[in-house]
Amino acid sequence: MVGSGFYSYRNKISGLVYPGQSGSNLNTSVLLRPEEDVRAGLGVNAGLGLEYFASQSFSFDLRAQYNIIWGHVRPLEAWGLQEAFPFHKLNLGVRLKLYLPK
Repeated sequence: MVGSGFYSYRNKISGLVYPGQSGSNLNTSVLLRPEEDVRAGLGVNAGLGLEYFASQSFSFDLRAQYNIIWGHVRPLEAWGLQEAFPFHKLNLGVRLKLYLPK
């Protein structure tokens, strides 16, 4: 399977110690105010799957999907975190399916 679409994502940042303090010891009670970014980014995905029937009414469903999303989150250079762009996601799944008679 292949596809594309827009992904809505939210990035919440809280509990970070204020990095602009002077001196050698940081006061860990001085925190930055919480931030939240809500954005949308274009994404493309590709995947494959396999379903194995163990019997007429029971099967194993194996799936894998790779996503790349052209979105970003803000950089946090004071903590050594660069801007994340783009996102990569890998989804793996195993399902057990039970088919009931009609």
